[in-house]
Amino acid sequence: MMASDAAYGHIGDMYDAAAALENVGSPFANRILNSISTHMTGNPKLTSFETVRTAVSDEMARAMKGAAISDTEIAHWKALWDGANTKESIQAAIVEGQSLLSRREAAIKNKFKIDTGRDYPDFISQPNRDKAEYIRKNPLRTGVTVIPQEGGGSGGGGGSPPPAGRNFNPRTGKFDD
Repeated sequence: MMASDAAYGHIGDMYDAAAALENVGSPFANRILNSISTHMTGNPKLTSFETVRTAVSDEMARAMKGAAISDTEIAHWKALWDGANTKESIQAAIVEGQSLLSRREAAIKNKFKIDTGRDYPDFISQPNRDKAEYIRKNPLRTGVTVIPQEGGGSGGGGGSPPPAGRNFNPRTGKFDD
C-alpha cells in the first residue's frame, strides 16, 4: 500500500520532469539531441527525468509485486518512460501506470471488504490523488512546457491542453508569454 502511494507521488515527479524536457516529435531525433546535450552540458533535465524514472519503475514493481511483476516487465516500463520519447508517449505511459495502480488499490480494498465486511480506509495521500487528477486534465504535449506545480498542488487545470509553443503555468492558470 505504501508502494502504491509512493508510486503515485513518483509518477507526479516524473510528469514534472517530462514536462521540463525539450523533446521534439521524434524519438530518434530526441535520442540524438539528448546525446549531444548530455555530452555538452550534462543535460540536467534528462538526468532528473531518468532518476525519477528509476524510482517510478522500482515503486511500480513493489506495488504490483502481488501480480508477480518481473525484471523484464520493469525494463518494459523503463522503456515506455524513455526520456527520448515524445511527451505524448510519456503521458500515455503515465496515465496507464496510474490506471494500473488504481485497479490494484481497488482490488486491495475489495479483498479487505470480503474478508472483514468493512470498508478499507483510503491509503493514497490526497496530494498524490490531486496530482494524478491534474496529470489527467493537463496532458503533456510536445512543444509545450508545463510549469510544475509546487508541493504536489491540488490539480486543477481544465479541459483542453495548451497550444504548442506556449508555456502553461498551473499555479496561475494562465499561459506565460
